[in-house]
Amino acid sequence: MRSNSSRLWCIFEIAAFRHANPTGKFRVAPLYVESTACAFLLFSYFIGFLFYGMSVYLRRRPTILETVIAVSPTAFLLHGLRWNNNSKTKLFSELKNFKLDQVHCREDFDREYVLSAIASWYGSAENFEDHVRGQLSLEIASSVRRTSIPASHCFLQATLSVAQGLQPFVSIWKCGASSDFLLRYLIAAVLAQCVFWIPVTYKLVFYLCHRFSEPVGGRLGNALQSLLIFLCWLAIYAVGYVASILAYEHGMEASIGLALVAFVVACLVFRSSLNSFVFGSE
Repeated sequence: MRSNSSRLWCIFEIAAFRHANPTGKFRVAPLYVESTACAFLLFSYFIGFLFYGMSVYLRRRPTILETVIAVSPTAFLLHGLRWNNNSKTKLFSELKNFKLDQVHCREDFDREYVLSAIASWYGSAENFEDHVRGQLSLEIASSVRRTSIPASHCFLQATLSVAQGLQPFVSIWKCGASSDFLLRYLIAAVLAQCVFWIPVTYKLVFYLCHRFSEPVGGRLGNALQSLLIFLCWLAIYAVGYVASILAYEHGMEASIGLALVAFVVACLVFRSSLNSFVFGSE
């Protein structure tokens, strides 16, 4: 499938807008962030149903090893997310190396029309290519709306984890657990881990998929990149999971302390979104 930067009409329309409106503003809003978040949300529900199915089949909560096996398909998702995030890198690379003879146009009549307009406005095809590779490429890069997943998307991803965390809470409540233990579980397992910590892990994995989206070292190197990102995400997730268990088993002070630590970490990770919410800045 061809990208927009490989289509003559797409590049020409942006250049034509800039030529007709030298002081006008435009904003590029790629859909890879939203499509990535949507894919991850749907896949999270798939993993959640798989995890729940294992619990029903085993008649107990899965062990750590069984949990790792259940979430292992996430590695394939991260591989796909890296490919999806690579669209931005590819876009900028194509613009910086733009050549008219490498872009496509479906109709010959349209191509001739665009080339004649380019010759009239820019003097020659070479001048137009220099304009696209230089000024237009920089302007498009600066106009990209965002390249990282917003906080709202990360907390939306965590809704499934909150629901899964509340399921054991209802079970131990029905079994007659003390109010002190129930409160400790809510603070450590639901609030600290599910509400604060898990969105941080999503932010991390989206950043890594974006930062290391470009394949390195052929197919094997590309697969290893995705595997390392998966292992990194799994390790950070496991830290929060184990810490929450230890906290609510050790007492109220440990549970509150963990919740405070997770809250501070979440505030630091999502500080730009927090500033926008408080001060109304973009």
